[in-house]
Amino acid sequence: MPFLFLRDGNPLRHTKRPYMVYTIILVNMVMLAVTEIQPSLGFSLGYTPRGSFLLDDPTTLLTYQFVHGDLLHLFGNMLLLYVFGDNVEDSMGHGRFLLFYLLVGIGSGLMFGVVEVMTTDTPAIVVGASGSIGGILAAYLMLHPRARVLVLIAFKFPIFAPSWIFIALYIAFDIVMAFSGDTGVAWWAHIGGFLSGLALVRAFKYKDVPLFAAAEHYPHTPFPELEGKGPDDQKPWWRRFSYDGAPKPRPPLSRAAAIRVFLLKVISYIILLFFIGAVSSSYLPSGTGLTIPVEFNFF
Repeated sequence: MPFLFLRDGNPLRHTKRPYMVYTIILVNMVMLAVTEIQPSLGFSLGYTPRGSFLLDDPTTLLTYQFVHGDLLHLFGNMLLLYVFGDNVEDSMGHGRFLLFYLLVGIGSGLMFGVVEVMTTDTPAIVVGASGSIGGILAAYLMLHPRARVLVLIAFKFPIFAPSWIFIALYIAFDIVMAFSGDTGVAWWAHIGGFLSGLALVRAFKYKDVPLFAAAEHYPHTPFPELEGKGPDDQKPWWRRFSYDGAPKPRPPLSRAAAIRVFLLKVISYIILLFFIGAVSSSYLPSGTGLTIPVEFNFF
């Protein structure tokens, strides 16, 4: 599914800054640099389901969450964490958010492990934060389904939409691909993280944070710097997901708005080029005999 989450229009209410989100992103960036210098370390930190209770080395259920195949793999995961993780951290607090993040990652790995052991004699190594991100998406879906997000469709067309629409499409795509038999991506890890997030979010959120918050909980104009208004102050120039009557003539974009549109298009084409390059590349040297499912969380 070629769509990319860019940002959400959901202000923080309990914390000033999502410091734990920033810390996790930094740790993942450092780990990528380290494993680029020492590739064998990535194999030893990845999770392989084997041994009693799928835990030949239990510590890898934690360490695999911070190891990524390459820069694009890291970018896809950390972008989703940046977009959605701040509000989930805001709903729990810094410490509980970290524990939630690690636990949904463990649930993700165990789900992947169960499926691997049941379906293959040579379980693969899994790396990446995709399972933890699946848990973050589940928590966001439970807490803020009506918060609007800015999404780039087909790497070209930006639209606004309630978060539940594209999170549901994202998870539906994971489920379809998991049952399709594709083994190049750890789809069941995504699903395991999502299910773990659904199960745990109620226990970790603050008591005063509602589930399924109403639309009135969010700003009427969540992206004021992007949603430039026309002379009638009614129809925004930016493409919306909803239809509100017969189309009206739109005035020419201001210079600032035109620059923003241009920059968004440039970014989308750069991401598309990265995506094409990633699909055509290999993440392991030939002859290793190992498989690492790589998750591209932006589609």
